[in-house]
Amino acid sequence: MPFILLTPTFEAARYSSLAAITRNQETFSEDQLPLLLSVSSKADWATKTAFPVGQWLGFYRSKTELTTLGNYKKYQTHSLRPKDAGSCGSASNKLSENFVADGLFLIRDQKTNENDKIVQLKNPFLIARANASVINGHNDIWNPKFEHWLFE
Repeated sequence: MPFILLTPTFEAARYSSLAAITRNQETFSEDQLPLLLSVSSKADWATKTAFPVGQWLGFYRSKTELTTLGNYKKYQTHSLRPKDAGSCGSASNKLSENFVADGLFLIRDQKTNENDKIVQLKNPFLIARANASVINGHNDIWNPKFEHWLFE
């Protein structure tokens, strides 16, 4: 059973030691299950706007100190969005890569350039961003659609 963090409000710098285990020359087993699932909303005003202001007032200045885990794009590994015919492709329901349940689709993001994201297939640490239609803000984590997907 993985640790699950929902709209976590802590700085990305605290995740840096876990992210440091990413080594592109190493691989994970085909059957690797997630150890950590963090889900944040793109519509979360508290973590996107209020948190950085508070950190700045507390004299934190680095990008990883001013940004919450869910808003630090380099650490984002997955997207969570409504299932539609075009976005799911061949969903395998291998939890670390993609998972479809109750009309929602979790999929590993693709690396767009060398500086954008760290992508390591089957890595058991999943940092996901949800569309506003899935989680509409910081306190919307128990909406029925997301709750059903999570318990599935």
